[in-house]
Amino acid sequence: MPDRQSIKYANSGLTEATLDAVASLCLSGKGTASGVTPSQIRSYIIHHGFPLPATTRNFVIAVNTVLLRLARSNRLGRTKTFGGIFYQPLKQAPIADTYTAEQVEDEKSVS
Repeated sequence: MPDRQSIKYANSGLTEATLDAVASLCLSGKGTASGVTPSQIRSYIIHHGFPLPATTRNFVIAVNTVLLRLARSNRLGRTKTFGGIFYQPLKQAPIADTYTAEQVEDEKSVS
């Protein structure tokens, strides 16, 4: 019976698997100070049970497309250096304070 890690992404979508792979690789110290490369991410996803399509060329393109989309939507960091392109998880920004309309009015009256 396969262990849990070898089937980690067996039922995951590519976006979910990619986000988790970047975080897992960076937390485990397998990347560099700049992050992890697309090839490291692809290898990690495959090694952990993501079902490969019939042609791996399409998989390479799909992972790169997902990485770019996640970086453009600020869900991953992307660093381009002389050594290549690296991705890293972004730290979550603190949730802004939320106020009710009454609290906003109270603040206005105090000012």
